[in-house]
Amino acid sequence: TMFERPGIVQISCNVHVQMSAYVVVVDEPYFTVPNARGVYELTNLPLGSYTIKVWHPELGSISQPFTLRRDGQVLTLDFDLGKRE
Repeated sequence: TMFERPGIVQISCNVHVQMSAYVVVVDEPYFTVPNARGVYELTNLPLGSYTIKVWHPELGSISQPFTLRRDGQVLTLDFDLGKRE
C-alpha cells in the first residue's frame, strides 16, 4: 500500500482485539523508531535548527526544538509524555 499523505494509520486484528499496529507516515526526510527500552538515534543530520516530535498511541505527542551547531555534536533529548488523565 502506498500512503499519499502524512498521518497515522491504525491496523487492527478482527480476531484478536488486543492485537494492533500503527503506521506513521511522515513527510520528513529524518525519522526514527525507538528500541524496546525507548532509546532512539538520529544520525547524519545537517547542521541547523529542527523540531523533534515524539508520538505514542496512548500518551499523545510532544515537540521540542533543538539546534545542531557543529559537526559530530551529540545531543541527548529525553521526553516524558507522562500518563494524561
